[in-house]
Amino acid sequence: MASALNRAMDSMRTAMDAIGHNAQTLAGASEELTLVSQQMSAHSEETAAQAGVVSAAGEQVSRNIQTVATSAEEMSATIKEIAKNASDAARITTEAVT
Repeated sequence: MASALNRAMDSMRTAMDAIGHNAQTLAGASEELTLVSQQMSAHSEETAAQAGVVSAAGEQVSRNIQTVATSAEEMSATIKEIAKNASDAARITTEAVT
C-alpha cells in the first residue's frame, strides 16, 4: 500500500510540475500577446492619423481643381470678350474708313 501511495505521490508531483511549467508558458505567451496587442493598437492609431492626412490632402486637391476650373471658365469668358472687342474695333475701323 505504501508503494502505491508513493507512486500516486510521484504521479501527482509530475502532474503538478507539468501544470507549473504550462502555467509559466501560458504567462509568457500572454505577455507576448499583450505586447503584440499594444503594437497593433499603436499601428492602428498611426494608420488612422495617416488616413486623416490623406483625406485632408484629397480635399485640398479637390479645392485646387475647383479653383483651376473656375479660373479656366473666367479666362474663357475674358478671351471671348477680347475677341468681341477686337471684332467691334475692326468693324468700327472699317466703317470709319468707308
